[in-house]
Amino acid sequence: MNPQLIGDLLRPVLESQPWYRKFSNTATSLMGLVVSIVWTIIASGMGLPNQIVVGVLVAIAALTTVGVKNTPNGITERQITEIERYAAERKE
Repeated sequence: MNPQLIGDLLRPVLESQPWYRKFSNTATSLMGLVVSIVWTIIASGMGLPNQIVVGVLVAIAALTTVGVKNTPNGITERQITEIERYAAERKE
């Protein structure tokens, strides 16, 4: 398997995808963080029991994890480099 050929095939895909595609999982994680922070600020002013505050935070973390798993990520330069390296190792 020619590692250069693989890179040549993947780089146009990398360049043609929207910029946000490479960072979609990062953006999903960031949204989970923002929601957690907002919830903590709101909950601290409401005098809710700690079990409810923590329970909602755990639910937010779980939903963020599901969101990251289900968010399609684009191709990154790092992935192309790793695939090329893997192909070069198999070629030898």
